[in-house]
Amino acid sequence: MRAGRCRSRTHETCRKTSSRVSFLPVGEPVGRVPTLVLGEESSMSIQNCSGGFRFAPGPLSSDPLGVLVGEMAMTQVDSKSRFEAKLLRPAKPGSDTSWTFVVLPKDASARLPRRGRTTVEGKINGHQFQATLEPDGQLSHWLQVSRELREAAGVDAGDIVTLELMPVEKEPEPDIPSDFLEALSAAPEARRVWNDTTTIARLDWIHWITSAKQLKTREKRIGDACDMLASGKKRVCCFDQSGYYSKALQAPEAADFSNRT
Repeated sequence: MRAGRCRSRTHETCRKTSSRVSFLPVGEPVGRVPTLVLGEESSMSIQNCSGGFRFAPGPLSSDPLGVLVGEMAMTQVDSKSRFEAKLLRPAKPGSDTSWTFVVLPKDASARLPRRGRTTVEGKINGHQFQATLEPDGQLSHWLQVSRELREAAGVDAGDIVTLELMPVEKEPEPDIPSDFLEALSAAPEARRVWNDTTTIARLDWIHWITSAKQLKTREKRIGDACDMLASGKKRVCCFDQSGYYSKALQAPEAADFSNRT
């Protein structure tokens, strides 16, 4: 079993060459990276990393943005986190006023495999759940807690809750929004390429579309997505999944509890 250590910075290259592994640059920052089990003559992409790695034979498929997908074994030695945080109520909840949220500490977020949307399984005050975390634009994530989950855990807004989180072994297939699905159905070549992408790639395409703040922007992104897919592009171009560089993503603003008794 070999050991290696990567100490690259954002937008810099860290390359380790051998018959086993090479590291290549990617487009999003990664904090602490979990231990990975890689295959012979495999390649993976890591950037801004500080963790150590252990390598062993095993099949691997590498995502070009540094997210390992497909036939890969990942040991989540450093991926599980346990922390306490305040359950917050959003200042602008929209039509549904029942949901709350938690912002992850940065060290807990850094244990996750990616800076973009990431699905986790875990517990809140001992009650099990599975949910997709959203990036907060500050190199961390936030978790939306539904009324059902909050009531099952016996907690309310303003409470300090205990959370245990670990990324799921395999990212679930995302639901396709109805307007995007309709557009894909009308563009057979785009749908063919869509079906040939990875789950992570499809997750990012959908995130890019649904993060549009205006209907006009969303409609344009759907059209652009179909054009890019039809041209053979499997990855959404120039989308900052973390929101850190674009400043386009953020956690909800929290309601003020300071005047409450």
